[in-house]
Amino acid sequence: MWNHDLTTAPHGRNETRTRTIKGETQEFTDFVPEPVWLATKCGKVVRTYWTPKTEFSPARWAGLGTNEQPVAWQAFVVPEHPFHQSDVGVVAAVMGKARLANAAGVELPTSGHFHLEDAGSGA
Repeated sequence: MWNHDLTTAPHGRNETRTRTIKGETQEFTDFVPEPVWLATKCGKVVRTYWTPKTEFSPARWAGLGTNEQPVAWQAFVVPEHPFHQSDVGVVAAVMGKARLANAAGVELPTSGHFHLEDAGSGA
């Protein structure tokens, strides 16, 4: 769901880490970006992240112009294919197709591969 309050968009976080180099332990801070989806005023939707201010660049959204402001944002979620959510979902889909095929008197191929002909396009 799109959120038009850009002040609530995640801007990543700083993480403090320690590293040992040549026997000397050093502490340093790493910026960890948090990806989001942004909608731009020109109608595009882009995956991006916040880049903090540096001595060479102002803070801004990666991939957008310095003064370009998005119109909305939403959390970045990596989608999962519906038949790969769990083993139970795959088995249910295959068994459902087998029951329908048997009821119609159609012989299913025995290759072990599942073939999806229509993914709900309404066609």
